[in-house]
Amino acid sequence: MHSNAYNEFIQKVKTDGYIQGYNSKLFELILPQERDDIEQIVEEKFNNGDYEMAIFMPKLSNIDGIRKLDEKAQILKKTSYAYCEIMYVLYIATDKENYLDELIYVLKCDNDDERMNAVMSLLRCGKSKKLYKVYKEQCISDEEEDVRSRCAIGMLYCQNIIKYPLNIEVLEQPWRRLKIEMYDNNKEDRIKAIQEFEKLLNK
Repeated sequence: MHSNAYNEFIQKVKTDGYIQGYNSKLFELILPQERDDIEQIVEEKFNNGDYEMAIFMPKLSNIDGIRKLDEKAQILKKTSYAYCEIMYVLYIATDKENYLDELIYVLKCDNDDERMNAVMSLLRCGKSKKLYKVYKEQCISDEEEDVRSRCAIGMLYCQNIIKYPLNIEVLEQPWRRLKIEMYDNNKEDRIKAIQEFEKLLNK
């Protein structure tokens, strides 16, 4: 008889291709006798390119998951989705700034899709003055509206105006208006909106 968490995980890994949505609390929910089996599956799937498994790698007891993630990152394209996912996992697991800096580096690259990978990873990294500054700079300078919109959300998140940056939240005015204006297509309007935003924060 297996736990529900074990059964759900096995069902997901049996699906064709790779899947987003593994339960990050898996190891807290399975039975002790299920752990070896799960660890073996995680390592095997990760080695075969399922980078959604990266979230579990630091929790493995039979290998050094942090080292394995670092080694994999060295051979991946530095701005790929997989690279960003691994940098996020390493930052959350170790709290080392160099992993966060790698995501910020990708956020400033030339490819729109890769910058989107980076900002979506950064939004899961918590809030800080450092990230607020990064989001602000990117809101002003980035040429892609979708990236700017996520950076605007990051700014609001860092200032505790929204709680969950990856979810859709209904904002009250003036925050709703300012969020939209901060990723407007006109750079001068973006700068004005950010200035107004920061004035309201300092009241």
